[in-house]
Amino acid sequence: MNKILYGLFCVGCVLLIYKYSYAHKNDSDRYLDSYKLGIKPIRVLVPKGILSSNIDNDYINYRNYKKGISLIGFKGLSGHIYSYDFLDSASKKNFRIYLFDVPYSKTTNLRSLLPEKPLIVYANQDELKMEGYGVKENPIPVFSFQGVAEPVHITSQAPEAIDGYESLEPTNAEYLHNVETYLKYIMPGDEFKRRFYGI
Repeated sequence: MNKILYGLFCVGCVLLIYKYSYAHKNDSDRYLDSYKLGIKPIRVLVPKGILSSNIDNDYINYRNYKKGISLIGFKGLSGHIYSYDFLDSASKKNFRIYLFDVPYSKTTNLRSLLPEKPLIVYANQDELKMEGYGVKENPIPVFSFQGVAEPVHITSQAPEAIDGYESLEPTNAEYLHNVETYLKYIMPGDEFKRRFYGI
């Protein structure tokens, strides 16, 4: 009897590890290249004073996403999401700039530096055209931007943080990481299946 209970316990642990390791992951590796081909530069203007009234009072969001679970100590593995919502004054579409796993200190100046700047943002053209995207509840994902080229002074005492002058524009490596992370962990599973499996 004890062996049966022990066996059931082991099976339960394996299923739990599988669930937390693989849930919410899209099979993005096969479709990453085609998705990236659809990402094009778009000119937008972030208006001043409209962010807090039209989006949310806290329009810079800090969240985590689940990447899986570590077998050592059964610790959850997660990454950091920094997102910035804005309404483009020209197209009247809502966009969301995603920054994944960058130092917190690199995001704090976005609130003051982006408004009233003409930006070039990089977003997928399908999402720009698709019905249901670009509304407040479902902003168009942005994976990189240009228009804040001048480095800003960032001061932080955190060990992993930047302390000095740094450009807020994502590097090419950060851009690629943003695309890969969004497609694998953030795009809803139903949307992923509809887009890439046709179901």
